[in-house]
Amino acid sequence: MIQDNAQKEALLRDVLNKFKHIPNTGHLDLWLQRIAFPFVKENLFNEPLCRVLYGERPQIWECSWLKDEFRFIFDLSKIIDEQKLSDLKPVVSNEEFDMFIENFWWPGL
Repeated sequence: MIQDNAQKEALLRDVLNKFKHIPNTGHLDLWLQRIAFPFVKENLFNEPLCRVLYGERPQIWECSWLKDEFRFIFDLSKIIDEQKLSDLKPVVSNEEFDMFIENFWWPGL
């Protein structure tokens, strides 16, 4: 396991450079951001949803057709839990990873 944060960041940049011209890698960006956030505080990611973590408000969902009274549901400032961010470890636990398998896995895929 790499201990030095500078080496971790260099490896992260190498991976991002490898995939930057490949379309539809948003999920990869989200996972890499999850892993990198404890040691990389700048935005290195192209995925619009990743930019929310850095205070940007990109358009994630097209909701101009909604009445104003319902648009608050899509307020991006409410999807970041600062306490959970401060508790993040650079190594993803089995429990965190297994949550996606248990909740989003379809047998036979």
